[in-house]
Amino acid sequence: MLTILEHFATYDLLYAGDCKLLGVTDNGDIYVEELYGDDDWLAQHHILTNEGIVETVDEAEGNNLNIKVFELPEGLIQPRAKPCCPQLQFSGARLRGLRADERIAELVQPLSIEDKIELTEFMEWDIEPLQLIGIAESVILSHTKVSEKSTIVCRRVRIAYQLAKPEVTHDYDSMDVYLLHEYQPEDDPMPELVDCLNDIDDVVLLRPMDCLFHMGRLYVADGGEDDDVSAIHIFQLPIQSENS
Repeated sequence: MLTILEHFATYDLLYAGDCKLLGVTDNGDIYVEELYGDDDWLAQHHILTNEGIVETVDEAEGNNLNIKVFELPEGLIQPRAKPCCPQLQFSGARLRGLRADERIAELVQPLSIEDKIELTEFMEWDIEPLQLIGIAESVILSHTKVSEKSTIVCRRVRIAYQLAKPEVTHDYDSMDVYLLHEYQPEDDPMPELVDCLNDIDDVVLLRPMDCLFHMGRLYVADGGEDDDVSAIHIFQLPIQSENS
């Protein structure tokens, strides 16, 4: 499914924190929210597809705490709130600790050597593939139906790995992998992790956190990282959504 997505537009936001979609209107207006900084300061934006950001309210790192959040328009199409895809939800181990004491290898979902190599190369991690232990957690952050059988999900996976130089308090830690991928539970109850590693139409996704499909377009809220600010990506998909 994702291979036929075509990139339509990208709109950079202001900060390198988390972001989510508040919703889209039938004429394509986008409302989005950012949380940024150590104190989770709030910013909201109104985006027009032919202009970009046209209106912003921002707590400005605590210097503007009396903001009035947007009054969202009636009929706004919003992301689905109810849970989905229990097969993709998993939490079996602590994210940091001592391997022997916690029997970490028995609690994670395993990865093959080939998958460890591919994952390390794709993520450009500065560790050896064999330091990876397995999947310690998998959480669905957002989902949107694109057909009767198919759902697109934003998923965060945490991979446990052993430290090259163990600390006194822990000898393994974990790293996050954010994914945007198709899920068809009837055909593929548990997709392989490496099959979910893909960028769409040459768009590099950093931390896809929220998604919504409406009137043939997939809207993705992509969280920022380091010096890269969050962004809203829009892709064309020639399928009519059940949300519309």
